[in-house]
Amino acid sequence: MKAALFNVDVDSLWVYAQEFGVNSKTLPDLAYQEALPRLLEIIKGKNIKVTFFVTGKDLKELPAARNFCRQAAAQGHEIANHSFSHCGRFEALSVKELENEVIRTHNVITEACDTVPVGFRSPDYNINNKIFQVLIRHGYRYDTSVFPGWSTVLMRLYYLNFKFKNKKFGNFNYLLSSSMPRRLKRSKDWQKSFWELPITAAPLLRVPFHPSVIYQFGWRYLNFCLNVLKIFTPNYCIFLMHAVDLADFTNLKNKKPFPDMIFTKWQLKDKIKLINRYIDFCIESNMSFLTNINYIEMLHPSGPNAGISLQTAPVR
Repeated sequence: MKAALFNVDVDSLWVYAQEFGVNSKTLPDLAYQEALPRLLEIIKGKNIKVTFFVTGKDLKELPAARNFCRQAAAQGHEIANHSFSHCGRFEALSVKELENEVIRTHNVITEACDTVPVGFRSPDYNINNKIFQVLIRHGYRYDTSVFPGWSTVLMRLYYLNFKFKNKKFGNFNYLLSSSMPRRLKRSKDWQKSFWELPITAAPLLRVPFHPSVIYQFGWRYLNFCLNVLKIFTPNYCIFLMHAVDLADFTNLKNKKPFPDMIFTKWQLKDKIKLINRYIDFCIESNMSFLTNINYIEMLHPSGPNAGISLQTAPVR
């Protein structure tokens, strides 16, 4: 059995406005009222389970966010922690500040969705041992912030075009990071183990292929990456997207906070085609769509899904 973990980082427009240091109060909620319902419609009837990484700020302030997450959780999707305020330089926060970011979001997800989050992704994909210890202390089962390969280099070069405030993507140590899931804390009790689930890069060249990169390099680049994946038949893939990847910016009057962000330039029909291309690839490759936590339950020998045939070594 091969696993496809479909992950969505729900960064609302205020996150991008915050990175530019501009006012976001006039921006509409394109994530929860438009993009994410559109995704649920795309995957309807395809037996696809998604892991949504949400910010506590959205859940606290937006009724649409609470309604969506409650609906998604009821449909069997996973709601995971993406910090409270999506602040820049997350890894530089003090332990007390990190605790606050994790716990506030943890509590609001639990209250809004009647489900306890066990997964985390750091803003800007930067993680360190200090954050790991906070997560382990509060009962989290996994982190998925590591982007192996050339992602850090490519994204930092891209961000040189913008005057971001406190923006730092990834970590140069990830250039040589393993693409395999790693158990960072071992325990005979599967509920007490802690894992790192690296985001998948195309093998050999170790280059990213999530939509943000495809917007820059185009369809031929995507087809190349997927063809390489197909040759090496991975048993584990995290397919990453952001909520804005299914937002329609055609009628957005105020584009000032992100004038040249490439996701505003792609037509909605092409964005939908791109997401369907990922889905079709997984189906053609006989992959099963799992939530992140369901996959971890298969990895641990004492987990509830242990014994299902699933190799733990993904593409490198």
